[in-house]
Amino acid sequence: MRFYNKYFGNNVEKEGYVLIPHNAGFKQILDSVAPYIKDKESFEAVAKDKGLPANFKAGRYQIKSGTGNTDLVNMIKAGNQTANSFRIGDFGDMYQMIGKVSKKTEIDSLHFVNDLDVVAQAKGYKNVEDLKKYFFIDTYNFFWTVSPREFLQNSKISTIVSGRVKERIRNSSPVLQEIRSMHWLPLFIKNQEVRKMK
Repeated sequence: MRFYNKYFGNNVEKEGYVLIPHNAGFKQILDSVAPYIKDKESFEAVAKDKGLPANFKAGRYQIKSGTGNTDLVNMIKAGNQTANSFRIGDFGDMYQMIGKVSKKTEIDSLHFVNDLDVVAQAKGYKNVEDLKKYFFIDTYNFFWTVSPREFLQNSKISTIVSGRVKERIRNSSPVLQEIRSMHWLPLFIKNQEVRKMK
């Protein structure tokens, strides 16, 4: 019974979200999880036993009531994080929009702008402001660890699956073939949109 409680019994004191950055150490992980669990010592013991100190994935993780130490550790090791939702409304310029988005990402706004600047210039644009055409009023789902490039691809796909080009998608156009080749498609497109494309 003691073994079961240690590894599988509920160890969640309260529900919430934990942010674990790429450069986190084991102590930082423990400190992040600590406010949400009942028995910190048993969590640490199970985490060490399952190799969490040397094998974890950065991310935003949801702590749910009823979860045991084993499931908590496995969630962080496997990178099973919970996505953020962000609604883009009217915005003056890209810098204003990025400032709001970066509040929900690991990367800060300065790095976000700099990385998108590189992407924009690689595409032959002047700077990040020229990417504004890829963003329109909609709700986007993305992980806390999303890169600027991935976030841009999210917005481009959302534009493609909008009503303006759905007919081309139904006809298995080259646009659809390009979308299907993107291995991260399930992260960004709503399930109902994917079903429409099949």
